[in-house]
Amino acid sequence: NDSVFCVWQNTPEDDNKVKIDLDFFEEENGVYYRSSESFSERAYTDDEIKKMLTDAGFEVEAVYGDLTLESPKADEQRAIYVARMKKSRNKEFNESKG
Repeated sequence: NDSVFCVWQNTPEDDNKVKIDLDFFEEENGVYYRSSESFSERAYTDDEIKKMLTDAGFEVEAVYGDLTLESPKADEQRAIYVARMKKSRNKEFNESKG
């Protein structure tokens, strides 16, 4: 919709977190309506993500750069992790549903 304007403000916080505040201004029949949203995001290191996946019973199959099928570059903001549940964990999960 072309009649929406967004103001986005990031505020760094402790522990690799950032607070994100969004304000939306939407025009309707010459009147502007404002809505707001706030949330936080946290950045994790590659080692932290791999440990969390392993601890949860997954094996990391691959790690890709943001929107590529290549290894992530140091300056990329995101990495895509492909993980598969370990066979022993998958068997336990299926038996518990059983």
